[in-house]
Amino acid sequence: MRFLNVTIEGDSLSVCKKLNSSSQDRSLIAPIISDIKELAVGFWDISFAWVRREANRTAHSLAREYRADSAPYYWIEEVPPRTAAAAELDKRDLLSVRV
Repeated sequence: MRFLNVTIEGDSLSVCKKLNSSSQDRSLIAPIISDIKELAVGFWDISFAWVRREANRTAHSLAREYRADSAPYYWIEEVPPRTAAAAELDKRDLLSVRV
């Protein structure tokens, strides 16, 4: 889809910090962090932002519905109904925090 400027949200603060850091990671997940950083160079601008798990229902909905061992799924304009409902709850919670 040729997205060039993206923000990736995650609920693991330590992973987001590792991905945003310019220093070399020496943790057990260092190979994964390195792979992600290598893929990230394909974007003009990419950032990794931490969000509270409670504010990230959308990701959890997708993870529950579509396991890694199943066939890949792609959505262009529509998302599964449960995921859309979770996104609306996330949006509502985000707006209530900003008020």
